[in-house]
This record gives sequence, structure tokens and C-alpha cells, in this order.
Amino acid sequence: MKNGWILSLLFLFLLSACGFGEQKKELENLAECKFSVASIDEFKIAGVAVDEMIAAKNYDISKMPKFIAGFLSKKLPLNALINVKIENPTSSKASVNEFDYIILFEGTEIANGVVDQPIKIEGGGFTVVPVTLKGNVYELLANNEQVFLQFLKGDKNAKATVTFKVKPTVMVAGKSVKSPGYFSFDKQITPETLLRLQQK
Repeated sequence: MKNGWILSLLFLFLLSACGFGEQKKELENLAECKFSVASIDEFKIAGVAVDEMIAAKNYDISKMPKFIAGFLSKKLPLNALINVKIENPTSSKASVNEFDYIILFEGTEIANGVVDQPIKIEGGGFTVVPVTLKGNVYELLANNEQVFLQFLKGDKNAKATVTFKVKPTVMVAGKSVKSPGYFSFDKQITPETLLRLQQK
């Protein structure tokens, strides 16, 4: 994570040195932005709605054929649509042409992709960006079985850290240029958090 920030800072320095001060400032402001999940429109694993499993409590995954088949084949597909809120606490605009993202649950990657739309956030403002997640959570279940199962069973004591990593792309002289490093944001969540977000 530290190396990602160093590379991103070097990228900002190069933008400044090449005379692209406005892009540099807007990217610096993006690094100051607060990322959070505003709501979740859909969240399914192996075709089963996660909110239904959490709400039912003590859900018996051993009786779910899709989960058993997925675990044996090492393929447990994740399909989700989350609405990410990006708040700009600075006094000037933050913007990015597009960004790559990686989502990790307790350090294990569960999804990655690209949001290929320009995003502009005025100083003191915010925007909500829909992000479609598609991934395979087999490694998550294999590496963090206890934590993951606690979540699916709605255990009130379950807690986990979700990491959102962003690699922005900016327009420089009419060309798309990716930042060499990722900006990372951590958020601790509980089963209640997921339920609340899906009820919005």
C-alpha cells in the first residue's frame, strides 16, 4: 500500500513538472475524497441474495446445492451493484476520467473492474457512482471461512475490513494516462451494515 502511494505521488510530481497543474490539483483533491457505500441495489453469491441469508440468521449453507457445487468447483460467483458515494472535502474540484478498482474483504480480493465514466466533484460536494461488481469469492470462503460464515449467518459480533483500491486515469494532452499506483480506503463493516445499505 505504501509503494502505491509513493508511485502516485511521483505521478503527481511528473504532472506538475510537465505543466499540467490543473490535472495535478484535481487528482490531489481526489486523493482527499472520502469513499463510502451509499446503498446496495443487489448483492448475490452463487445466485443467492446475501441480505436474505443474513436476515434469516443461522442460514444452513450445507443445504444449498449452488454453494456446495461452487465450493467443489472453486467457483462461487459474486454479482453485486453498489452505489459508491464520493465526497470532496476540499474547496476546489476533484476529477478523474475513469478509474480501475479492486475490492478486498479481509485482505482477499473479491472483485475488480473499471468505472469508465468521467467523474467531477465540486469542492464541498459529492457524487454517487454505480459500480457493478463481478468476481469469484471462493478464495474468500477458503481463506476467511469463519469470518465469512459469521457474516452470512448475521452474527451481531461479526466485523470485517473492506478495502477499496482506486487507480485513476486522467486526460493529459488528449491522451488517457493511468496513475502507476492505487489509492486505498478501508472501511469496517458488520452484517447490520450490509442489511441497512440494501434497505435504502
